[in-house]
Amino acid sequence: MRDIITRLDLTLFETTLNPANPKADYEAKRKALYDLEADPVLLKEQDLVKAVQQRKLDLEKEAKSKGVK
Repeated sequence: MRDIITRLDLTLFETTLNPANPKADYEAKRKALYDLEADPVLLKEQDLVKAVQQRKLDLEKEAKSKGVK
């Protein structure tokens, strides 16, 4: 459980893409979010699932606004 909390903290609360390399940062964050979404422990907590889904949407919007595909 502690590992999930650490991953959630790093993934959900680090919101800005790295301006030096936004594409690589976007891909790394996107992968981390998909990994979290597939975690069986996380799936039991609907609030966390919703937070991950919202973060994915926010990340997509930010990437689009910076021209990252």
